[in-house]
Amino acid sequence: MLTFHKLDDIPHDFGPAIVSVGNFDGVHRAHRAVIDEIVRRARAAHGHSVVVTFEPHPARILRPDHGLKLLTPLPEKLRLLEATGLTRCCCFPSRAIFR
Repeated sequence: MLTFHKLDDIPHDFGPAIVSVGNFDGVHRAHRAVIDEIVRRARAAHGHSVVVTFEPHPARILRPDHGLKLLTPLPEKLRLLEATGLTRCCCFPSRAIFR
């Protein structure tokens, strides 16, 4: 699985893709159902299966006083996502997007 950390990292000739956006903390059963469908559809279309996620969780930027507890640190989250068969992951910094 290739991981992109900035929009500029994504090649201009990226090609067709099936994409889902979310935090994917824990990569639990519901996440797996969505990701499995993305991977299946992308393979059928000969495209990329992609998730877009953020680090840190956007709630930590938008509501820093909330004390959000996460299940999975980033390295583990990326490992779990890779194990699903996804071909690409966009892991963007929340501070650059949610201000």
